[in-house]
Amino acid sequence: ASNGPDVSPESVQLHSSDGRIILRTRGYRIPPHRDPKWAFITGILYLARRNDSESWGTQLYTVDEDEESRGAAPHWIDPARCRPAGDVTFKPNRMLVFLNSTGAHGASIPEDAPEGLERYIYQFRIAPTVESMSALTSTLPEERRPFWAGKSADY
Repeated sequence: ASNGPDVSPESVQLHSSDGRIILRTRGYRIPPHRDPKWAFITGILYLARRNDSESWGTQLYTVDEDEESRGAAPHWIDPARCRPAGDVTFKPNRMLVFLNSTGAHGASIPEDAPEGLERYIYQFRIAPTVESMSALTSTLPEERRPFWAGKSADY
């Protein structure tokens, strides 16, 4: 017996964000993190130019004593708990796509990288619409709802 509305996979509407172009330059650092839980899938497309070095893409990590992320904000993870799992090199038209479930990702470009270095990426997320997220969370036990809370707009 169900205690909430009937939510089937066919009734969940997914939405892709418009995305954003991000510029990474010398000294750029985004520490290990996981994107918001409601963002089921994240895509990062490398907009590399013909002569760009493949260095300084995105780093992937396993996480010691990994824990579930909570809410609408990114889940920042103590770097001391992160173990390198791989480096996605910065190649033209390469796309990194991942589920926001376990592990972490981050990126850094050292201060001593070549002068004028630029890394352009296009990032987008695929998530349930606000209405679908509301229906999905209403099917969860009360203690699980805060893990999924916070999505208030389709972006």
